[in-house]
Amino acid sequence: ESQNMMNSEMFSQFRKEFLEYIGRAEAVVITSHFSPDDDSIGSVLFVYTFLTEHFPKKSIRIIYTGACPDRYKVFPRFEKIEWVHDVAEHLEGVDTLVTVDASNFRRFSAIPEKLAEVPVRIGFDHHASIADDYTLLLHRKEYSSNTELLVRALCAEETPSRDLAEYALLGILGDTGNY
Repeated sequence: ESQNMMNSEMFSQFRKEFLEYIGRAEAVVITSHFSPDDDSIGSVLFVYTFLTEHFPKKSIRIIYTGACPDRYKVFPRFEKIEWVHDVAEHLEGVDTLVTVDASNFRRFSAIPEKLAEVPVRIGFDHHASIADDYTLLLHRKEYSSNTELLVRALCAEETPSRDLAEYALLGILGDTGNY
């Protein structure tokens, strides 16, 4: 129970800071690792949807390095994802970068130093790896998937929408094979 209370307070504080950073942002890019899997796709769509629900007028884009995997086209907002040669080549004017399902810039780009130059870098990661330099980072390896981490961190104080729940289920099932 004490651990749950500490996690709840930590998530609440993280959510508050996350929303403050996004509230001040002019241009936000969300990205995830090369060769996206279910958790990666679920995570970017989760963060995009969460942010556009809270900041409907904000400039928010999802950009991946690599080719588009067609199997996710059934998910709402999948068409919002931009598939490019390298995300680092599309950060001109971006003041806030949100990464999900990894926390090493080399997992997102062949030019990781360009990602490190974005003024505000926010990350969500559930892997046991050493993270790069972030302005705000939620790095918790005890969670089954990145989408589970997102639900706990961003939706503890509100009921997630149906789309958010579907993205979370995609990521959890994809990373664990069960619920």
